[in-house]
Amino acid sequence: TELRKTWHADPLAHDPEHFAAFAAAYRAELAQEPAHSALLRLVELARGSAPVSLLYGAPDDRVNHAVVLRDALLERLRG
Repeated sequence: TELRKTWHADPLAHDPEHFAAFAAAYRAELAQEPAHSALLRLVELARGSAPVSLLYGAPDDRVNHAVVLRDALLERLRG
């Protein structure tokens, strides 16, 4: 929640450099518990028979947390 609030408070959040900083911070958060366990659970679901859909409410389909989460999931699925 704190990371998301900080990013949304940034008036330049959709600038590529600012988004890159957010993405790096979010990836670091995904490497820590409890987010790491949740990410691994999503990987298990994605490897199973049920599709995984990521929903987001951002106006930009390229600059949002779901993009970072999708990439983290795909890396683990391919790795």
